Amino acid sequence: MQSLILISKDSDKIKLYLDSLTKEEHISVFDTQFLDPESSLGIRDVRELQNTVFLKPLESPKKLIIIKKAETATIDAQNALLKLLEEPPPHLLIVLVTENIDALLPTVRSRCTIVTINESKESTNIKPEELDVILSATTLGAKLKLAQDHGKTKEEALLWLHTLIATTRSSLTEFQTSQSSQKVSAYLKLLASLNKAYVILSSTNTSPRLVLENTLLQGTTEYIRK
Repeated sequence: MQSLILISKDSDKIKLYLDSLTKEEHISVFDTQFLDPESSLGIRDVRELQNTVFLKPLESPKKLIIIKKAETATIDAQNALLKLLEEPPPHLLIVLVTENIDALLPTVRSRCTIVTINESKESTNIKPEELDVILSATTLGAKLKLAQDHGKTKEEALLWLHTLIATTRSSLTEFQTSQSSQKVSAYLKLLASLNKAYVILSSTNTSPRLVLENTLLQGTTEYIRK
């Protein structure tokens, strides 16, 4: 995956996905470039971008270019992007963020992996105690049941992972200074595992249930609860 279209109207979920992508690919802020047009993305913007894409990353394995409001790109700008999307340099990842994929040319869409962030359902809060169950090494059956219940479709699995990630981060913020370092470490490992699962599920056709099973079972650990 080197050229990607990310479809969503939810800025928080877009940020979450991009954060997960940068962590998965080990891309620093110094090697992340944003193109955020005020009104529309023109051919001049694309040509300026083309002058920089072949420069090697400063401190990361890859560079990441994020083009926001891609639906505002003119026809000429989209046509100018085609070769770059089809054959980007090996060190380059390109993400087009849009609310309306129909505004992008079919030739642009065909050269990218398309990821849709489902916004039709509200996330259900997950209690910290439930995270303890997910982390425990003694609840293998319960973990498989969770993977079965939430891995029926890709959209449902992504929504559940999104909620887990948000809840894990919230819990860490609340008790990072009051809980044992072992428990904090367990939550951090869980967060990394969930982020990785979200990226894999978003960008591939892997079975959602299989992704959840592998994530939950590999993430089992024992830690001090008090």
